[in-house]
This record gives sequence, C-alpha cells and structure tokens, in this order.
Amino acid sequence: MSGYQLRIHLRGISPPIWRRIIVAAESTISDLHDIIQLSMGWSDDHLHRFVIRGREYGVPRPGGIRFEPYGHCLALSAFDFRVPERFVYEYDFYCAWFHDIRIEKIVADTERQQLPVCIAGVGGCPPEDSGPADRFMEGLDDHSGEDFVEWVEDLLEKPELDRSELSEGLDAWRPWIDRHFDRKAANARLRGRPALQ
Repeated sequence: MSGYQLRIHLRGISPPIWRRIIVAAESTISDLHDIIQLSMGWSDDHLHRFVIRGREYGVPRPGGIRFEPYGHCLALSAFDFRVPERFVYEYDFYCAWFHDIRIEKIVADTERQQLPVCIAGVGGCPPEDSGPADRFMEGLDDHSGEDFVEWVEDLLEKPELDRSELSEGLDAWRPWIDRHFDRKAANARLRGRPALQ
C-alpha cells in the first residue's frame, strides 16, 4: 500500500500553524477532510471545499456546495499526485481558513504504519469562528499574557470566586494563550476515526 506525506499550512498566520501527515493513497476526499479536521484541531462545524487543479471537491452538506464526483467515492490515488504538487483546502467560508497542502513525498510502503498519522506540526489551532486570518491575528494581540494576568487579578479581587465563571473563562482563554501543538493528542484523535477498509 502506498501513501502521501502532506504538509498542511494554514495561510496568513504568524507564527505559522502547520501539520505534516501521512495518509494512505486509498483515502478518499472525504477521509482527507476528516483527517485535516482532526490533525489541525477544528471541530467540523462549517462547510469546506478542496480546490485541486482548478476544480472543487468535497463532501456535500445541507445548504452547501454540490460536488461531483462525490467525496466519499473519490480516492486520492485517482489524482496521481506528484511531488511537489499543491492544492488548497478551505474551511469555514465565512472565516475563510485557507490551508495550502503540498505533496512532500510519495511513501511506497506504508504496510507497517497505522495511517493516517501526524508526524510533525507547529502551532495550536485557532478557535472556531475567530477568522479570517487577519482577525485572528488581531485576536492574538487582544489576548496577550498581560491581558490574561489582568483577567485573573480581576477575578481574584471579587469577594467570592465563582467556579463556573473561572472554568468558562479559562476555557475561553486557553486557545489564545496555549499556542502549543500536541501531536500525541492529534494522533489519538486520528486513531479514533474508523479505519479504511
């Protein structure tokens, strides 16, 4: 069984956010959509599309784009990709998260590997609905470490500490403050998806 080593780079973000994954050539467009969602850390709440060689592909959703051929039926091997070919994955048409995908390597023997697998990555995934990229970059500026310390200090000055407010606040701040990419967590998410038959 062969596979593709892909580098997925989220466009317009600094410092960069990217993932390097290996997928089976038999993976479909639908599989690749799921793999990108899980490896990046998105929650698949929005519409998406791939643009490959000038044509759109994806998995239809109610109210979304109709794709022909259907993403569940089209294997990546059908494209006969070559190194260093590129294509684009767009997620959330309102926020316009563009992912540049490059074929880095064609992996000849993947029998010993459990695929898909994320082998590298940098940067935590932006929170859903925080785009486009320039708005997310402004959000990073608005959620600095100093702002977080100020929020904690304000919370601690209250006569009684409301645990639910603390928990909700930490959940809201976490994606902005913790910009670390956890490869083990990404691979755990990937292992939890159904295996290719």
